[in-house]
Amino acid sequence: MNAKEFNNQVDSVLAPILAEAGFKKLGSDFVRERDSAQLVLFRFAGSKFASLCQFTKFMLCFRHTFLRDVWEKIPDSHPKEPSGFPFRIKPSDLSSGDWQHWTYQFQLNAVEHDTIDFGAFDDARQILRRMGEAVAGAGVTWASRFTVEESLRLLSSSSPPAFVERLWIEDYSGKLQPGGSANGS
Repeated sequence: MNAKEFNNQVDSVLAPILAEAGFKKLGSDFVRERDSAQLVLFRFAGSKFASLCQFTKFMLCFRHTFLRDVWEKIPDSHPKEPSGFPFRIKPSDLSSGDWQHWTYQFQLNAVEHDTIDFGAFDDARQILRRMGEAVAGAGVTWASRFTVEESLRLLSSSSPPAFVERLWIEDYSGKLQPGGSANGS
């Protein structure tokens, strides 16, 4: 299967399942926003030669929209890189049930992705259907655990916190203060 055929299957199989769960396709990503909660299924290549090699990567990420990014600014839309998200999981972990045992561990250059070598398939619909159902079901449930309080607790457990984790801890702490809003916004 070539990249065009795979993209057609993403649009015809994965996109409708995610749309039913409230995701919108923005570029290559699928974004679900509820109040200040932002859940994104990233689709990225990993290198400029990925389409020639015929593979793509997927990662599910969660953040609150009031969090600053590594440049200390609140993004206008969803961050375009997984490093802008404190919570990440491989979609395959959702299918296997491993999401119930998920623990927080932040890495700036995340490795929590699944690779689909679509060049090795004649048809990827079954893989995409399973991924879509897992993200729309278990993925949404996984993300629902990240209340402001729980997110702050998880981030505060990192020792020592990375630079961006310190920003996020400040943002969550500010949000939890009486009458508080993160970063004065």
